[in-house]
Amino acid sequence: MAYVRDEMVERLRPSGEEVSSVMATVDQLMRRIESAKDQFDLGPLGPGDLESLLVGSVAKGTYLSDPDIDIFIRFPESTDREELERIGLEIGKAVVPEGETRFAEHPYTHGPYNGFEVDIVPCFRVPSGAEIKSNVDRTPFHTAFVIHSLTPRTTEEILLFKRFLKGIGVYGAEIRIEGFSGYLTEIIVLKYGGFQETLKAASGWKEGQVLHITAETDTDEWRGEHVGTENTRFGAPLNVVDPVDPNRNVAAAVSGESLSVLIAAAREFIRSPDEGFFFPKPLEAVSNETLRNVVEERGTSVIIADMPRPDLVDDVLYSQIKKTRNVVQELLERSGIGVIGASFMAGDRLQWAWELDRRKLPSSKVHAGPPVVTGNASRFIEKWKDSRVWVEDGRLMTIAPRKHTDAVDIVMADLEELNLGKDLNQLKKQFELRYYPSEDGLATSSETELLLTMLFYDTLPWLR
Repeated sequence: MAYVRDEMVERLRPSGEEVSSVMATVDQLMRRIESAKDQFDLGPLGPGDLESLLVGSVAKGTYLSDPDIDIFIRFPESTDREELERIGLEIGKAVVPEGETRFAEHPYTHGPYNGFEVDIVPCFRVPSGAEIKSNVDRTPFHTAFVIHSLTPRTTEEILLFKRFLKGIGVYGAEIRIEGFSGYLTEIIVLKYGGFQETLKAASGWKEGQVLHITAETDTDEWRGEHVGTENTRFGAPLNVVDPVDPNRNVAAAVSGESLSVLIAAAREFIRSPDEGFFFPKPLEAVSNETLRNVVEERGTSVIIADMPRPDLVDDVLYSQIKKTRNVVQELLERSGIGVIGASFMAGDRLQWAWELDRRKLPSSKVHAGPPVVTGNASRFIEKWKDSRVWVEDGRLMTIAPRKHTDAVDIVMADLEELNLGKDLNQLKKQFELRYYPSEDGLATSSETELLLTMLFYDTLPWLR
């Protein structure tokens, strides 16, 4: 369906009922924080020393439906860090009784309340975003900067860009996505002035792009401008200088892949605007029979690994899931087996799938020895004298037998040496690897069907 700006804005704008529900919940949380201040030992601090502050997209009014609610508790800068953490967690658990402790630079409370996901985060009340004591201390300045810069029109443009990024699969700075945070999305739109203008700019970006957004502290105004090489020191795929802290890259989480997806999507949307960029069709699992036919038609091999899912926060878990995907792929490719594609899932168990250009390697391989001018040359010749030995580019060469020729055997033989990540390393004995289709005729679970559907069919979202 063709894209019509005003119709899309109305579709994205939270309803009056949603806004009322969000703000009523914020009011309840604030009152619960005030009440909790009197329940715990604050040490040398008084209740008035702790300032509760709504931050994030709810404070700015730049949220899509079902937003997270972020409330920071600001402590005097002189507060001992251990006391900040203790008091912050005690208040957080009192305010969100079903909450759990999560960790950024220091612990905070995350949990459900009134149907919303809530973060209660302690931080230091510092003079500026460039004088932080912990990374979260910048957030109140981020919120104030965006609020001051917003107009009703730019708020709408931000909603459009956020939903566009979500639709193409690159909205969110978490490890699972490695994309654009809400704050990054907001300041990019503020820089260029609107959604269409942002896409026009993004369509011309290159890896290593540098964007500079400055804050005129004397007037609290801002202006955006490209800068030269002085800010390329970040060395990331996308470099966006934080307007409240010039030493920070707001886009540090954005991977090269996510940046490339945005560039491609921006170009295609400009060429042919369509609602499918905002709301793509969901990927639905295809049948086991269809998947088996795909493998047969393509003439490739597929291996599937799975192991128990450890109890980890998502960022830690997905970091190790991706690490496992990569190290297995690298091992196979070093061995001579090409990897066509890979997918992974974190359901009841962790699962990975790799599509390979072959299942087995030849029983022999070319084996490179030392340069002929080294002292090891004679030993190499003696060892391989019963085989063919020749010189190539100054090195001794021979034909040697492979220790393992089967893809599954190659991975399992070296599994103990692979670094899957701190926590997944502890579960290696429960790491299972098999071919698909199963040689023993075992049924394929719905999760595995989705995993393989992702492997074969997960194209760019707007092309589904």
